[in-house]
Parts: sequence; C-alpha cells; structure tokens
Amino acid sequence: MELQHLLERKQGRRRPRRRKMRPPTPSKRAEVWYRDRLTEFIDGMVQAFVDELGKPTLTDDTDTTPLSITTRLAAVMQRLASISVSEVAARLSAGFVTRANLQNKEQTQRTFFQAFGIDLTGMLGEAAIKPEMEKAVSENVDLITSIHTNFIHDIGAAVFDNMKDGGRHENLIDLIKERGEITRNRARFIARDQTSKLNADLTEARNVALGLDLYEWGGTGDERERDTHFVLNHMLCKYSDPTVYSDDGGKTWKKRSTIGAFIGKPG
Repeated sequence: MELQHLLERKQGRRRPRRRKMRPPTPSKRAEVWYRDRLTEFIDGMVQAFVDELGKPTLTDDTDTTPLSITTRLAAVMQRLASISVSEVAARLSAGFVTRANLQNKEQTQRTFFQAFGIDLTGMLGEAAIKPEMEKAVSENVDLITSIHTNFIHDIGAAVFDNMKDGGRHENLIDLIKERGEITRNRARFIARDQTSKLNADLTEARNVALGLDLYEWGGTGDERERDTHFVLNHMLCKYSDPTVYSDDGGKTWKKRSTIGAFIGKPG
C-alpha cells in the first residue's frame, strides 16, 4: 500500500519524528451545533402548547373547562404530528454528520503529518467513510423522529392524566415546560453520544482504509467517562480484536477482561 511504503521510507530518517499518534477527538463544535438545533426543535414544540394555553379567553370560565382544554391541546398535537419531521431530521442529521466529518478528517491529516511527516491530503478520499456517514445520517434521522413522536405522546399522557386527576389549568403550562426540559436533556445526551460514536466510526474507517489496525484509546477524561472506559485510556488497541489491549507498545497483548475494561470498539 502507498502509505506503508511512505512509512517504511520515513524509517530511514536520521532524526525520526515522534511516532506516538493522538486519536482524533470528537468535534465539540459539531456537538454544540447539533445540540442547539435539537433544542430549537424542541422549544418550538413546547411553545406551540404554551401559546395555545396562553390565549385569552372570551369568558371567565367557559374556555377553561377540562373538555375545552383537552380539545385545544389535541388540536396542537394534531398540528405538530402533521409536520414533515423527516425533512427536518434529514437536514439536521446531514449538517451534523458533515461538521463531525470535517474535524475528523482535518485531525487525521494533522496527526499523520506530526507523527510521520506524511501529508495525507491526496489519500483521504470519501469512499472509505461514505458507508459510515450514510449510516450516521439514517440513525440520527430515526433519533430526531423519535424525539418528535415521544414528546407529543409524553405531553398528551401527562396533560390528560393531570386533567383527569383534577389538575388546575394554571399548572398545565408548568407541566408542559417540565416535560420539555426532560426532552432537552435527552437531546443533549443524543448530541454528545452521537458525536463520540461518529468520530470513532470515522476514525476506524479511515485508519483501516490506510492499512492500520492499531489505535490508542482516548476517552473524554471527565466525570462522564465510565470506569470501564477510563482504564483503557492511552492503551494500544486493535480494531480487528476489540477484546485485547497492550500497555507496552504492542509487545504483548492482554485480555481486557482482566482489568475490567470495556470490550468493544470506542464510540
């Protein structure tokens, strides 16, 4: 392979570059962009309910009976359900995947140049990562669609249960905002989780296409990181065998189970 020949030629340097490569990190910019777009999407649905409940009534009490409120909220649910969410989801997913891929590609090029002095600009085509990008778009379309569907169902169940149990009209807006915040928390997790997963998938696809099987495990390094992942940080791992690790630069390989480590690929 062309890359292998380049690496072999670099071995003849009198003053070789440092060979330790840092894995590409998940794109924080892509995560924030995705999180903000999902939040805007959720805010729009929450506001539709709040606006309906906040409309002025024509009389003191006629328009706040349980039946009338239920009818008004049902109309909002029907309107939201009729939105072509697949188009919105496809646009957001494509935007997210494109942004995440851009950073992954730039970091991969920079990493190889710093470690080996090799410019991969002409070697990193999109063919190797196309399946991963298409899969990520499809998965995130499904996730966004589920946010939309689950929110409508969740609001409906919570509001109608509240009315059935004699809840006050004034409490409904707070209830809807509360369910909206729960949905936002899920969106934040989705943005963070999908950014990490996509970065790992793109990194693997690019490295495998370049003929590389080994990689250094790199975690988030914060409180979100699970113990089973933390113990693998800075260890050498194999794409071809996600059950092993090396703590001596690849001289020997040990089972991850012996240190209670995560068995699987990053992401």
